[in-house]
Amino acid sequence: MAPVTPWQTILHPTQDSEDVKGLVDNRMPLEVAQRTQNLKERLDAIEAGQALFITSAALATDTLVGHAVYWDAATAEYKKALAAVEVDVNGQFTIKNSTYVVGLVVSKSSATRGTVMLLGYLAPPFDFTNTIGTAGATAAEAGAYYLSASIAGHLTKQKPPVGIYAAYLRGDGSAHFSPAPREVVEDHIHYVFDLFAVPAGTLDKTEPNETYKFVTVDPNLPGWLPADDPIFCGLAPAGAKFGYNLALHPELQRIFPPIPTDSAYLEADGIAVPQNRYSITPSGLFWLNDCYGKAPWPINAAPGSSSLSSSSSSSSSSSPSGTCDSGAALEQIGYVRRNPDLKTLRLWFTKLVNKTATSVVTSLQPAPGSPIRVLGCDGVTAKSKGDLQLALDMDFSTDENQLGYQAIKGFVGEKFQRGPIVEGLIAGTNVEIVPEPTMGEELGGVNFGRLLLNVIDPNSGVRDSTISIIALDEVLQGTTDDVFFLYFPEDKDSSFRGRIEVPSVGPPTPAYMELYFWLLARITGTMPLLTISYRRILKPAASCSKVLMPTSDTALADITPASCGSVTAGYYLEVTAAKFLVTAGDIVLFTLGRLGATDGYSGDLAVLRQGYKISGTP
Repeated sequence: MAPVTPWQTILHPTQDSEDVKGLVDNRMPLEVAQRTQNLKERLDAIEAGQALFITSAALATDTLVGHAVYWDAATAEYKKALAAVEVDVNGQFTIKNSTYVVGLVVSKSSATRGTVMLLGYLAPPFDFTNTIGTAGATAAEAGAYYLSASIAGHLTKQKPPVGIYAAYLRGDGSAHFSPAPREVVEDHIHYVFDLFAVPAGTLDKTEPNETYKFVTVDPNLPGWLPADDPIFCGLAPAGAKFGYNLALHPELQRIFPPIPTDSAYLEADGIAVPQNRYSITPSGLFWLNDCYGKAPWPINAAPGSSSLSSSSSSSSSSSPSGTCDSGAALEQIGYVRRNPDLKTLRLWFTKLVNKTATSVVTSLQPAPGSPIRVLGCDGVTAKSKGDLQLALDMDFSTDENQLGYQAIKGFVGEKFQRGPIVEGLIAGTNVEIVPEPTMGEELGGVNFGRLLLNVIDPNSGVRDSTISIIALDEVLQGTTDDVFFLYFPEDKDSSFRGRIEVPSVGPPTPAYMELYFWLLARITGTMPLLTISYRRILKPAASCSKVLMPTSDTALADITPASCGSVTAGYYLEVTAAKFLVTAGDIVLFTLGRLGATDGYSGDLAVLRQGYKISGTP
């Protein structure tokens, strides 16, 4: 047995000025006694030669006496062992480092130090509570124990898929500890199954050198079906003619497929079946030859070899009827077989021990209330085993008219992204809200969806208005058909002066003014250009603010109605002048003139209307 008395590293003799009392006088003798006891236990262990120990071993804080441990090189300490497998960075299936059990904790001197038994006999009495869950002192607990795959540090009598032998408990509180780590992912079990060597349905009468043809097919019968039957979900390999109905052979289906798949061996009537005649995939067992005498059933199985249930349905054969090589005559009549009316098929294969219900998916079902559906390969029928598809049923119920402004805006990984939105708009003063016809609506004065916002300008009559005429220079007033107008006469220079008072409230900042005029042609032809200039009288910035009066106009580009082409007499059009900057409260004076003496237009030019517009764009 390993020493349980810790080694006393430093001795503490009596010091000057210490009190003379038993605790001080006996301190050093007790420390020497502790050393002596440790040495005695070490000598006893060596003399007994029963086990190999590591004393003062570095232990993880959660290890307890009785735990099976492995060595963690990353943290340089012993940790609780656990049988498990993993896929490494190269995609290779291997056992985890925690599987390599190397010792058993037999004592702890501190939270992180203790004695680990590596190999040998563990003498009674030893408390196995932390090892197997009980004290381990009854005959029922005797036997071989393996590293647990479910509880770290524990041993179990039930060999797990990753079976690592660790110890043999004798049932009297003692044990032989001899762990045997190995690459268990390479361990395997041998299986053998007798297959149903019959067609799952009825066959048409087939002669030598012809292919077999199904007349009716019944997936509720054991045996072989056409490879294109829906039960195989379109997963049959290329060239497959028939597929084995695993659903009607549950013992084989439960552990299918062989792992690896090429470990299988198929024999017919005790003779190996050529490998070019069958194929084994993770999806099933398939037969590749549909010639007479070479199918997975006896020669005399056709026709009508299997009785049909009431649910039988017809199906086409896996391949159209045709000619093929059925082999030599003696082979065709069953000479090389024991009985032409009977055929035995036997499947031998191996399976890795770790490929069990604890390490692979054996069934898949949605949780209660989950929107996930588990379907068969047809994408319709609910299934829990075999070739499966996962579907997400997004037909959620809806709670309408929920208040709040937080909404789901996106989905990243496993997290919904939520943020604020405008829940509804209510029109205020001078605002018009117009919902789009198909994507917006107004309910009780609140507008939802896609909306058009319009600003209602209280000064809209001033922002786009007419002009006051304050002076005429050779410009005359005329009329036609009771319509009054001003006109620039023929062969004479003329002009008129207008005045605009820019509204003090309403114009944007900055504001740009644009003058426009309606010109009426008095004769047919191309209208002449018009000159235009303006003068701004600025609004004082504040009370008592002094502003210098401007004394001249600023010329704008000439207005050229000629760009509109020839205009027939009696027609009118609108022309605009270049925009210029103004501010709220300004007074604007402008002059519009015609060089009638020289412009070559041999007729009067009438002005039906003069006005202005103010906008925020230059």
